[in-house]
Amino acid sequence: MFAHAYDLIEATAVTRFKVGGSPDADYAAFIPVFLSLDKKAVGRENPILVAIVDARHTPPNALWRKRISDANKQLKSKATFIFVSESALARGAMRAISWMLAGQLSVRIVSTFRDAKRIAEQIRGRPLPSLDALLDEAERQLAESGTHHR
Repeated sequence: MFAHAYDLIEATAVTRFKVGGSPDADYAAFIPVFLSLDKKAVGRENPILVAIVDARHTPPNALWRKRISDANKQLKSKATFIFVSESALARGAMRAISWMLAGQLSVRIVSTFRDAKRIAEQIRGRPLPSLDALLDEAERQLAESGTHHR
């Protein structure tokens, strides 16, 4: 399952991948959201996207890694992408994707949301309570979509 929340004023976003549903559908949904968020971030100072992936969520296969890499080549903003997962396998898959980007996107890879928030706040030089609210919103969307599928 996939959800996202965006704060236009802060130029911050949180995407959330959770176990359940189809990983292919999750990645297919992520790419247009990612590109849309990038368009909204163009010209903004230090936009930040935090992507949180459950440890048991299926990492993207080679085809999805290439599609995500190809989407990254279309990016126009100077965003920082902070990837969060407790899974070493997921972090490794993201590292492979980041190598294919060749500097097109600033990528940070961490194991906790707290680490992601700390990095984002260091980049911005101030607290970002909006990240907690965005995570709460994405979680709420996932909870609602889960109840619709039962």
